[in-house]
Amino acid sequence: MSALDRYDVLRELGRGGMAIVHLARQRDLGRLLALKELGGFSVGDPAVAERFLRESRVASSLSHPNIVAVYDYFDEDGTPFMAMELVEGGSLRPLVGTLSLPQTTGVLEALLSAIGLAGQQGIVHRDLKPENVLVSADGHVKVADFGIAKAGEAAQGGANLTSQGMTVGTPAYMSPEQAMASDDLTPASDLYAIGCIAFELLTGQTPFTDPSPMKLLLKHVQEEVPDVRSVDPMIPEPIAAWVAAMCAKDPDDRPADAAAAWSTFEDAVLEFVGPTWRRDARLEPASTIEIGELPPQTDTPLRPPTMGGAGTTPPPGATGFQTYHAPAALHEVLGETGERPSGTPTATPPPTPAAATPAPTPVPRPAVRTPAPVPAVTGGQIPAVTRTVTGVEEEGRGPLVPALLAGVVALAAGAGLALAAGGGSDLATAAGPGVTLQAPAGWETADPRAVAGLGPDAVALAPAGAGAGELVAVGRVQRTRADLLPDAMSPGAGGPARATLAAGDAVLHRGAKAGGATADVYALPTADGVVVVACTLADRAACAEVAGSVQVDGDVQELGPTEAGAQALGQALQRLSSAIENPQQDLAAARSRGAQATAARDLGRAYTSAAGDIGDTEVGALAAAPLRDLERALERTGSAWSAYGSAAQSGDAAAVEQARGRIAGARDAVKAARAALGRAGYGGKS
Repeated sequence: MSALDRYDVLRELGRGGMAIVHLARQRDLGRLLALKELGGFSVGDPAVAERFLRESRVASSLSHPNIVAVYDYFDEDGTPFMAMELVEGGSLRPLVGTLSLPQTTGVLEALLSAIGLAGQQGIVHRDLKPENVLVSADGHVKVADFGIAKAGEAAQGGANLTSQGMTVGTPAYMSPEQAMASDDLTPASDLYAIGCIAFELLTGQTPFTDPSPMKLLLKHVQEEVPDVRSVDPMIPEPIAAWVAAMCAKDPDDRPADAAAAWSTFEDAVLEFVGPTWRRDARLEPASTIEIGELPPQTDTPLRPPTMGGAGTTPPPGATGFQTYHAPAALHEVLGETGERPSGTPTATPPPTPAAATPAPTPVPRPAVRTPAPVPAVTGGQIPAVTRTVTGVEEEGRGPLVPALLAGVVALAAGAGLALAAGGGSDLATAAGPGVTLQAPAGWETADPRAVAGLGPDAVALAPAGAGAGELVAVGRVQRTRADLLPDAMSPGAGGPARATLAAGDAVLHRGAKAGGATADVYALPTADGVVVVACTLADRAACAEVAGSVQVDGDVQELGPTEAGAQALGQALQRLSSAIENPQQDLAAARSRGAQATAARDLGRAYTSAAGDIGDTEVGALAAAPLRDLERALERTGSAWSAYGSAAQSGDAAAVEQARGRIAGARDAVKAARAALGRAGYGGKS
């Protein structure tokens, strides 16, 4: 532990191109905080340092729930330091590409609210990106590093270029006017950056990519931002139009301010998700800082990528440019321990063995564990409470998998008998493409549009004389969230349950919100989308009876989790663990570019092979989305390791660093997918 000003520096949390973040304790108040060492701005000139601090303090005056609080700025031997709020959930970067529309909406609301306050005071952030968006332990979003970019310009004499001729900021998110080094940036520049972040949150990729930072800047200046629907055609058109407006080349063509931008986006979201989107907006941090178990410090430059422990994930196109936020150190990627090769890739071979990099740390085998087998649930294990309502039994049983389903609701095998008693041909029937709904005689067809999210071919039935909006509707939906609800619906407060319909097992969401309607929603996964039955009737027994009658064309998929799926997934991850063990050790021991390249390419092949292995695993409908995410994350990891091997072989130090960033980002994506699989019932043993 070392002392600095009035702070005890405890551990290093992470580092980036321009800064190192330390865990520190303020001695006079005894509080823990993040102490950012801005070594990239160390100039050794007291006058310049004072100018930096003066500009920084202007930005630190911002007080807002979505802005990281800054407690103090000071300078130590010409190096600026910033004491700021400790945000324990790390950066937004690991969550990019994994968020639902309500979660994305919550992030954008927080960003626009923070930028709106800054804009009112004439402050432009200048370096908005997922790395500068932090997530608290309870899932709230905070923007970090207000004023750092502007202060950096002040330290350079007020120009918008560094002394090396590089524009300050991150190219992947930089507005055209900032890319052209405009001396008069306005809050509209930050709106453009938020548009780029929105593009990435919705599609998983930035609007433009290029290995050359200069070419990336030129794309922002010269090329129109692609339509987000060219990447994901399922994104609603109003949201796509909003992203396009935010990313307009001319600042005057963007929304007038952050408040106007939010108003337009919120209107689009309300149309497709409804007013209850906030219930599902809270984020789950990819990791949190464990005060007593932080990764060890390392200050070795150009080291091989760390697949766990301390590390920083540069955004796309950040190579060679100044970035300011070093995200909090994250932990494991596969299991509880991380892959941590710590030899040093060198742009040129070391001249002699004595000049070689320090001996590598032994590489631990990743703790890839087979998920615990799913226990069979029988009536003998959990007491059953049974009641009969209009011929339909509801059997309340305990959860199949903790934290997966709040309860189990089983309709009796004879659920359709009450309908049959009505007289066969006298049954009311509504049929849509591949779905048929039946109800007792006397029911009538109704307008399914009273329930949002069922698709254009939905059909509905309602009791004769029912009030407006009282009905049972069914539709087939191609795009749903991991909980099998369409994006336009949000779950009720009670949590999901398993419901056994005549056609197969479904997920039941009691009291789900669907636009302006509240409904019991049954989601039945099939080989061709999810059949969604929504009932707005107050009589839940009638809901269960009619929902139980639904007939579908095509195969109904198993919900999962299953013991077979758990075993197959665990075996696939164990094979990956074995496949990467030797290449990791080879990379750690490598003392030439050729040896580094060979080991890295072997790792790339192992991860790419594992992606195919994972993709063939049958895990059930509830885990299908996180399984696809894991497959894509492993593919990204394999590609990034291959790129690292090529860069090491060529001796291109900048390409090595860029590949390291890609590997770190892929690592975080793997971790997020593993966490999502755990929530779907495929967690490892503790």
